[in-house]
Amino acid sequence: MKRMTRLAAIAIIAILTASMAMAQETAPKNDRESVRTTIYLSGGMQYIKAKAVNNELTGVGYSKFSDINYLTGFGIDVTIYNRWIIGAEWDKNNNTATAVNPNLSMRAQMSGSRTMIRFGYNVVHRDKFNFFPEIGIGGNLIKFNTKSSYPDSIASNFSQIFTTNDGNMATYTNSFVNIGVGFDFTVSDSEYSRSGCRIGIRAGYQGVLSHSWSNNSSNIEGPRINPNMFYMKLTIGFTTEFKHKSNTLDTSGDQ
Repeated sequence: MKRMTRLAAIAIIAILTASMAMAQETAPKNDRESVRTTIYLSGGMQYIKAKAVNNELTGVGYSKFSDINYLTGFGIDVTIYNRWIIGAEWDKNNNTATAVNPNLSMRAQMSGSRTMIRFGYNVVHRDKFNFFPEIGIGGNLIKFNTKSSYPDSIASNFSQIFTTNDGNMATYTNSFVNIGVGFDFTVSDSEYSRSGCRIGIRAGYQGVLSHSWSNNSSNIEGPRINPNMFYMKLTIGFTTEFKHKSNTLDTSGDQ
């Protein structure tokens, strides 16, 4: 599976590189000379179906986790020729629900992060509005831990914090491919929106390629978290466009 992931990534990069070269030849002169950079903060939600994990929890007396996880993060996009988009983003995955086992006075929690590299193309490009489909590759890291509501030992000084035995933690990781769409709106006083505030919407579907559980750096058997995940988020940040050359037409040859 890892080999298939690498081959898919190489194929995607090769196709995009070839397409960008073709776009440079056919794009209008103004577009060929522009590079736009956008840096943004983001917030939204990701649907991670935790049915298999919940089955394990309820089997030993815990309540269930929510399938809705909240995302907060940041990212950067580079738009070439006002068409091709290369971006990277990182999100904190916050599951605010806590599964509790009242019989054992224990609680279980999940939290993690999500990282993705994205490739998109502006099928609609206007001075202050863009719409683009995108593909991406990335991974999720989810930490699952249990803690006692009433620890057996309570630290009386700082050094004892590292010796108290208050629970256990397992880590779930997966790699995924992403198919999504995005909208960007630029708020600027400039007629051509060279720079300004940019507000965006991202939505997509992730298909998991591989997954694993580990505990203390050793692989363990664990429930399969739903391999297909949806997400949606709002982005807000700053964008600016750079021109490599002047767009002023050279008319000296006509005189």
